Amino acid sequence: MSPVAEIAILAALWCAAHSVLITPRVTAYARRRFGALFAWYRLLYNLFSLVSLLPLLLCLRHAEAHTLFTWAQPWILVSWFAIAAAVYLLAAGARVHDNAHFFGFSQIAAQRHGREDAVQPFHTRGILARVRHPYYSAGMLLMIFAGDITDVNLAVRIVFLVYLIVGAMLEEKKLLAEFGDVYVRYRGKVPMFVPKVGRRGTGDEGRGTGDGGRGRGTGDEGRGSRE
Repeated sequence: MSPVAEIAILAALWCAAHSVLITPRVTAYARRRFGALFAWYRLLYNLFSLVSLLPLLLCLRHAEAHTLFTWAQPWILVSWFAIAAAVYLLAAGARVHDNAHFFGFSQIAAQRHGREDAVQPFHTRGILARVRHPYYSAGMLLMIFAGDITDVNLAVRIVFLVYLIVGAMLEEKKLLAEFGDVYVRYRGKVPMFVPKVGRRGTGDEGRGTGDGGRGRGTGDEGRGSRE
């Protein structure tokens, strides 16, 4: 098997594990199995995702790669603009998403103080009034425009792009099931990946329940609700 195929399989396995471990079925089982200790699940999940990514990064670093495309003038300007847009989307998303839930700190704090983890409301403030999935959008921009494209990292880019698109679609299904007509109206006003410019299309919808830090199956954008 070629190094490119091996690395692509590693990337696909990481994506699959990252998704499966946060599905409602798996988290519901973990909640029943571990009881109060389930409060640590989100934090451990994030740590596992980070550590399990290291073998893939090492393979990418040491694999013999052949450059397919370099961002030379004038295309380097397009690359810089796209990377800047990705950084903006990540920063704007971090301002409106529940980052304490995303990393798992809120769940642990609630368990330590002997209280139920708070249900977070669904909302559409800030960047969420312009694009529904800013983290996914940022990830796609980085996959396409960050760094030179080689035969090795092209395979990983394709795997992660598919992963982000499929994950966003699954997240849409989950949000529709949780919030119903509220999300239908929101989806009708705000684009999925490409932020709209000009006047904001929606305000704070502000309601809902769910699964804290927004365990979304992939990107986990953390729009509210409880894990």
